Amino acid sequence: MMIIKVYSETSGGRMMKKVSLAILLLLFLSTVPQLILSQEEPQVTVEVNPNLELFSVVYILAFNGSDPFIIAPNDYVQDVLTYFAPYKEHEAVKYIRKVLDNSLPYYYRDSAMMDLSSRLAMLNYLPNETNLGDLEPLAEFANESNFMEFYKAHEEEYLKYTLSIASYLELVPEMHKEFFGFTYQEYNVELSYSLRIHPHSVFREEKVYHIGYMYPNKYKTQMFQQIITIFHEFTHPFVNNLLGETYELFENKSYYLDELKNQLPITTAYDPEHFGSLASILTRF
Repeated sequence: MMIIKVYSETSGGRMMKKVSLAILLLLFLSTVPQLILSQEEPQVTVEVNPNLELFSVVYILAFNGSDPFIIAPNDYVQDVLTYFAPYKEHEAVKYIRKVLDNSLPYYYRDSAMMDLSSRLAMLNYLPNETNLGDLEPLAEFANESNFMEFYKAHEEEYLKYTLSIASYLELVPEMHKEFFGFTYQEYNVELSYSLRIHPHSVFREEKVYHIGYMYPNKYKTQMFQQIITIFHEFTHPFVNNLLGETYELFENKSYYLDELKNQLPITTAYDPEHFGSLASILTRF
């Protein structure tokens, strides 16, 4: 934190002001290289997003833990139903039950959940936001039920998974820079632990968000499938521009493919067709 003092225009004050400005200028110039460096270092974040999990908890309550979109382990679902039992008829629960009525076609609910999750993933934790409009009941639910206490109680479960995929995703900015000459400043992987939210990405200037769900952790191949899906989604804007063109862009870059094969040996051995070329890794889904 920097505190700047402004002095009155006496002769002594003018001298002090000149000295202060000189010091501030030196401080600014001394930080320029660090500022530039920090801007050139993209950040990759992987998390179970609190807003998405808040939505997931309300969804579980809305359909009493039984619905095709619910993927959380049974003991987690039971924790939700027990911890939040006093709020099962909260306004937020009624709202989700209405807008995602389980009598609606699956594809409609899938699409509506994608739209809602995109909004939620790009906001701060809802109780800290203002002017939420139709999302206000979710913020009220979070406050009244002390949702964050529940979230923190399960944070170890979330971290076990997010940490397992985070190291692989560090390759993404480097690959984007190498192939496309551009990287986003922030790569945000925002997941739900409980709901099958259709994987998709949202691009906002220098930020990109991948929004989806945690794959069941029973088999490593499923975890690796998620990593490839995230690579794929993050690369959409670049690859879309290549449709109908040749893939010369991918020539002479087999070292990236080799690196991925080294890190994902189970998957590449299991399904070699999808890993025959780097172009396939980035585009075939």
